[in-house]
Amino acid sequence: MTAFTMIVYPAGIVMGANPIALGGAILSAGVFGDNFAPISDSTIVACSTLGVDIPTAVKRRLPYSSVAGIISFVLFLIVGGGGEVNSSALASYDLLTSGISPLGLIMIIPAVLTIVLAFKGLSLIQAMTFGIFCSLILGGVSGLITVDTIFSIKDGVVGGAIVDGIGGFAEIVLLIMMIGALSYIMQASGAVESILEKIKAKAIRTPKQADILNFFVILTVAIPLCNGIVAEIIAGPLMKDICDEYDLSRYKAANYADAVNCGLSGLLPWGGSTLVFCSLTKVVNETYGFATIFSDPVKLMPYIIYPVLIIGIYLLTAVTGIGTKHEQKKWQDAKKSGIVS
Repeated sequence: MTAFTMIVYPAGIVMGANPIALGGAILSAGVFGDNFAPISDSTIVACSTLGVDIPTAVKRRLPYSSVAGIISFVLFLIVGGGGEVNSSALASYDLLTSGISPLGLIMIIPAVLTIVLAFKGLSLIQAMTFGIFCSLILGGVSGLITVDTIFSIKDGVVGGAIVDGIGGFAEIVLLIMMIGALSYIMQASGAVESILEKIKAKAIRTPKQADILNFFVILTVAIPLCNGIVAEIIAGPLMKDICDEYDLSRYKAANYADAVNCGLSGLLPWGGSTLVFCSLTKVVNETYGFATIFSDPVKLMPYIIYPVLIIGIYLLTAVTGIGTKHEQKKWQDAKKSGIVS
């Protein structure tokens, strides 16, 4: 979000994009990437709390994320233009393009390779290892990566990509450990079981109703808590118990959690991504005076298309039963025996 707002936002305005539609496109793309990526914190937390593996969960969300992404892309092509290219913007073009080289686009290849390998079934560590070596080779040959970029010692301070990478994964390791601890505390306290029993007694009669309830569990929790992964940590154990009780797919529930939480964070005025974008437009305007400042995130909401689509698509799957799988075959056996219709 930070990188794209600082670079793509002023560049898009220079090329004549409608600023408010451009803002919606940046937010939508950020949510799409967060929702789609197998290495995002929201994906890791959703899968960890539901007890499912990441590659399978990402494979199962691919059709839904792709449909929402393609429709969003087409709609932004339609509404994205209409801005004015003024003399102030053109005067800032040299400033905007200084230090930018299209050669850097080749570094998309390692990212694509990592995602493809993750979809093929490699573990997260294996896929990222191949991606890292691909980055080193391409970066070294092109001159984009130097030895100092990888590892350096300056004034007694150790730095570089290796150090930054270890630091980044240390945070993820600690995050997963904390998720496990928090989930266990919630389960051991009996709160989750108590809430589930009350809901079951009043709202659930069939697996389909349980699936719909799972969707609204994460929706209800994520609306006030869409600034991180807290909503997934709170809703995950409850959704997991509902899945196990009614023989529903934990993968589908994990994808509910990820899509709804990511979507609301980039859609609601108090969402983390929305607030970051609005704040950064003020920073961008200090360098590029032609860049529109957005101080009211509510005005952006009609143009933040992807979150609306992905949340709507998953709600449709809950209501219609599309994509529902009964992992342990309990309900199929019950149907054969005539216990349920």
